[in-house]
Amino acid sequence: RLGLVITTIKTEAKFPAARDLLGRSLHAISTFYSHTNWVEMGNMDPLPGLGYPGGEIPGMADPSVPTCLDSTLITMDLTSGYLPHQEEVEGRCRHRSQGDLPGLGGINKDTASSC
Repeated sequence: RLGLVITTIKTEAKFPAARDLLGRSLHAISTFYSHTNWVEMGNMDPLPGLGYPGGEIPGMADPSVPTCLDSTLITMDLTSGYLPHQEEVEGRCRHRSQGDLPGLGGINKDTASSC
């Protein structure tokens, strides 16, 4: 998207469109950190390649292996939580959003979010 943002600004002077593209890109990157256990895994640096075409996300949790026990994270593999409108799967992490019942917990770090 970076090339598209720059082209939109330099050749077409479409500043609102460029801001929209940049905002969407930054939101996707921030969502990764807010909605996964990347930080809980002890990572202090950004994930190299995140947001780049062909970038890889290492160490994904196996879907058949439990990642949470109730609201407690029990894996050191990368995982994310499911949302209230998604089917609950035993052993998987809750997301913890405004749509969840109080006290359920989860791994979402932007708790003011409606998603």
